[in-house]
Amino acid sequence: MDRTFLRHAAIYGLGTLLIHAGSLVLLPIYLRCLSEQEYGILDVVNRLAETVGTCLLFGGFKQALFTFYQQAPTEVDRRRVVTATYALVLVAGGVGVVALFLFGSSLESVLLSGATTVDQPRLLLTLAVISIIIEPFCLMPLALIQARVESAIYVIVVVAQFLFRIGLCIFLVRVLHWGALGALSATALSGVLFGLALSLRELSRGVEWPDWKQLREIVRFTLPLLPGGLCFFILHNGDRFFFLRHGIGFDEIGTYSLGYKLAMTVKIFSLMPLYMVWSSQMYAVAKEPDAGVTFGRMTTRVLSAVLLVGLGMGLFAREAVVILGDTKFGSAADIVAPILVVCLLQSAVMMMDAAFYLRHRTGQKLGVTIASTVVILILYEWLIPLEGGKGAALATIGGFGFLFLSTHWTTQRLFPIRFEWGRLAAMVGLCVGLWLIGRDLPLTWWAIPAKVGLLASVPSIAWWTGLLRESEKRQFYELVERGRAMMRRPTSPAPPVETDTTIAIGKQDFARGGA
Repeated sequence: MDRTFLRHAAIYGLGTLLIHAGSLVLLPIYLRCLSEQEYGILDVVNRLAETVGTCLLFGGFKQALFTFYQQAPTEVDRRRVVTATYALVLVAGGVGVVALFLFGSSLESVLLSGATTVDQPRLLLTLAVISIIIEPFCLMPLALIQARVESAIYVIVVVAQFLFRIGLCIFLVRVLHWGALGALSATALSGVLFGLALSLRELSRGVEWPDWKQLREIVRFTLPLLPGGLCFFILHNGDRFFFLRHGIGFDEIGTYSLGYKLAMTVKIFSLMPLYMVWSSQMYAVAKEPDAGVTFGRMTTRVLSAVLLVGLGMGLFAREAVVILGDTKFGSAADIVAPILVVCLLQSAVMMMDAAFYLRHRTGQKLGVTIASTVVILILYEWLIPLEGGKGAALATIGGFGFLFLSTHWTTQRLFPIRFEWGRLAAMVGLCVGLWLIGRDLPLTWWAIPAKVGLLASVPSIAWWTGLLRESEKRQFYELVERGRAMMRRPTSPAPPVETDTTIAIGKQDFARGGA
């Protein structure tokens, strides 16, 4: 694997992390400047806006643009793809604006009737939906920049948008005290400015009028993604609407949403960067004779990283809530632990999903997702009226547990993988045991070193109990020796010439981990 590929992959990874980290960076501002009810209202209108974006097929249009652009044989054909996708997004956005005009009052009365701490709930709803309608005009140019492997421009744009949105949000929410209105205004304004600039830059490269056949092909590609997107949205966010259905206030929604978001940040620092690399390699690894073993071993390592980061979040959940906000959101820490289970289950499902892509059986994936959505809806209706936020967390565990089991049963018939369930069960037991020891430690300064010690003990325990294989220990020693050699080296020698054999061995070592 050449250094150019790794450099581009690292840059795109940084950009993706920044996109997902924006909401995390803004959490302290929101929690200190908004009440529990305002934060809950902000979460509900954002979830509703995401539903609108899913129904308008914005995510599918972006995927279609990337796919058809890459497969277009000439530059003229590529410009036709770009023009066709922009035209479809404009039409879909117009439909969204009309729907907001026609049904905005009804949505406000149904969802925001209990919003007593904001003066203009309709304005909040409008800003959230407008932000979603504008979003594709930022995301599509970024997808094209990525398709052309313009990684430097990609990361410059992402960083600039990230900093602009953060700064504007701090000014509107913290300085001007606009509350939830300031948060949504910052998102909408940054979307308008960057969407307009990026789209004009893209269209200035040339516009070619598409034919009807191309438009139909893009729509045909995109439509099947709608039910799966809606199901995935319900699995992750449907519980908020069941809160409202059963008369649970926005203050409890805000507390629950904070705990949910904190738990799901574990994926940003564990699953996502590892999966980005693995997903680019798994197609080549799948052709090898021992592919099932390699896939199982890689699953163990990815899920072990999720467990380790998840243990840290579980141990320091109360500290995280206090640092990000204050004691008014204290009960959010109780939601973190059950949602960490959901995070682990979803990470395992993502690793299993490789079978659907390798065998081109995404229709079976949709069937599994729909069945899991039905299960979680039943659990929402049963448990949320009884237990509120804890009931929602238990329902989410049940829904993702069903998704995990049904995905495993289905994928093993498509692409058998030798999962290391023994090692994984031992790692889960180790992390749960350490969490049980540390969860009752008081919220005081001297407990922090104790929790750090519990977290730091995981690698040592895994090393001495045999959870790490001998090949993995050797690989660790090799990395340490390479690091020492680089520190002792006075000057950097010329890079060695990579032959085809070297590249092939490098790919195998990455996938197998030196086993």
